[in-house]
Amino acid sequence: MSPVPFAIYMDVLIIRLKESEYGCQLQGVYFDCLLYADDAMFFSHSLGAMRYMLNICNDFADEYDVKFNTNKSVAMRIGNRYKQMYKPFMLSGNKYSLYDH
Repeated sequence: MSPVPFAIYMDVLIIRLKESEYGCQLQGVYFDCLLYADDAMFFSHSLGAMRYMLNICNDFADEYDVKFNTNKSVAMRIGNRYKQMYKPFMLSGNKYSLYDH
């Protein structure tokens, strides 16, 4: 898909994520996702918020027949609890875990 139609297509997802307000704030600026070409990066303030955001992505994928590539998907946790165990994330019907290398 060419860049302009892809950007228009993905705008629906961006709007849904922004309206959910599950992203995070950094110095008073709200962030939820960044998209470039066919890559996406999601930001949240907690694991629970990330799960809600991924549910929005799953609903979008079902509605618009999109499949997220979980083979190249990773999650990175920053903070004091970065090594704490957690339940794996689900995206496009596949589980994936934190990047631990």
